[in-house]
Amino acid sequence: MIMKNVWGLCLCWLMAVPVYGLDVEHELARCREQVAWALRTLAPVNCQMTPRCIGTDDRNWTTSSVKTPEEWCAGFFPGILWMAGEHEAAARYTDELEYLAYSPVYDHDLGFIMIGSYLKGYEATRNPKYREVLMAAADSLATLFNPRVGTLLSWPRNVGMLGGQSAGGMYKELGGQPLQGLVLSGDH
Repeated sequence: MIMKNVWGLCLCWLMAVPVYGLDVEHELARCREQVAWALRTLAPVNCQMTPRCIGTDDRNWTTSSVKTPEEWCAGFFPGILWMAGEHEAAARYTDELEYLAYSPVYDHDLGFIMIGSYLKGYEATRNPKYREVLMAAADSLATLFNPRVGTLLSWPRNVGMLGGQSAGGMYKELGGQPLQGLVLSGDH
């Protein structure tokens, strides 16, 4: 059976680990099989395009460019690769996202992108370059913080609640010093 959404299903399996009677090793092996299948079907790999889903023909990936800040899912596939132990492929996909940390922040989705790619890469390798990129991204996200409201602007045109968790979480995970009030306000 060809899976419609490789990383979504893998994440669901991983979240189901505490369920009584689940054969964890079997399920993780199945995730690794699906990741290997995804990499084979995406060959030759173009790391500037992130796989999103399988089309209605059950054979071809729908992909999106990672060279636009609107692609909020860009960090998901590299994150799955890091967690599946596919470090070489994960690093290639992750490296394509570095520019986002040093560009004007588009919205709070930068946190989703960087946590899935750079934070997972840092956890897997302790590469100081990944930490550097994460800290730059957290600094960018922190510019959206509004201390009067206690949240980040999720989108520059609307106030939202999600973004503080992304920036604050990255600062806390990496041992950095957050902007005054950001972690306390955003991570309840």
